[in-house]
Amino acid sequence: MAGILGAAAIAAGLLSGCSALSGLNSVASCSRLATAGSDLKEALSGLGSQVEDPAAALATVTKATDAFASEMKDVRDQKVKTKAAAVTSALRTFAADLKAAGDTPSPDAATALDDDKTAVLDAAQAAKAVCE
Repeated sequence: MAGILGAAAIAAGLLSGCSALSGLNSVASCSRLATAGSDLKEALSGLGSQVEDPAAALATVTKATDAFASEMKDVRDQKVKTKAAAVTSALRTFAADLKAAGDTPSPDAATALDDDKTAVLDAAQAAKAVCE
């Protein structure tokens, strides 16, 4: 599970490297995405150390996801907004499956978390690509 939790932090790091491109809305939106991604990376950086405490890991992911969503809610560039929403959705699914895994550990729960890791990484990469 530590690898899965660490991957969430890596996904957040992908977003922190976004650069701002053409168009005022795009520049502002990409700048906000980069800031939100950096904040998300920082918030999730200690997640791997919480592998033995699923409740703490869940609280960390939930708080970080809510903060990311809040930072991205007023973004005007539709492409960036859509990709940021996909990151938020992937993180919320990860949080829900993390809760389920903590409530009832099972091989299925571990598989779901692994799938969530991939979804978060993919969503983060797609969001970053919009601003490159």
